[in-house]
Amino acid sequence: MSDKIYKVVLLGKIADGYDIEIAHEKLALIFDIDLKKITKLLKKPIIIRSELTYDVAVRYQT
Repeated sequence: MSDKIYKVVLLGKIADGYDIEIAHEKLALIFDIDLKKITKLLKKPIIIRSELTYDVAVRYQT
């Protein structure tokens, strides 16, 4: 077992093969914020979770 601590960072990039509008809608639902704020949120990397174990952090990986 590792004592390393991880953080989850939203890089602001939409993965290939995903529709940008659908991705924005899903992010708005996940973060419970207005759809208009998603564009601003995706302009730069942002830490969305920190101080996680590897097992928890890897669940966020796409």
